[in-house]
Amino acid sequence: MKDFKIGKQSFLRVDRANPCPICQKPDWCFLASDFKKAYCCRQLDEEKPSLAGATEYIIDGDGTNTKDVQIVEIPQLESAPANILHKVYSLVIGVFGLSDEHLTHLMISRGFTLDQTYLRGYASFT
Repeated sequence: MKDFKIGKQSFLRVDRANPCPICQKPDWCFLASDFKKAYCCRQLDEEKPSLAGATEYIIDGDGTNTKDVQIVEIPQLESAPANILHKVYSLVIGVFGLSDEHLTHLMISRGFTLDQTYLRGYASFT
């Protein structure tokens, strides 16, 4: 399980090995680091407290079935320099281009000129 913080509180993301105890899904939801509370993003209940768009549920029991999880810290890679990112993104835009449908939407619905759409680097990825 991956850990993260909101303010000073620590939480654990659910995963396939340790799904949400409320909705049984392996994503979106999270647990308090002491395993006493679950925060479910699918079973929303306005009567209960919420945090970060998730409803807070008190977990019954001592949480022994989830205490043996291994918390893995994933190292973050540094971003490439701006000139490299510019080259890569320019190649992606060149490959995908801008579809006629998206160009029409930008010009009619959003009011851009043809020059503005190309200067801003709009592209279609679908």
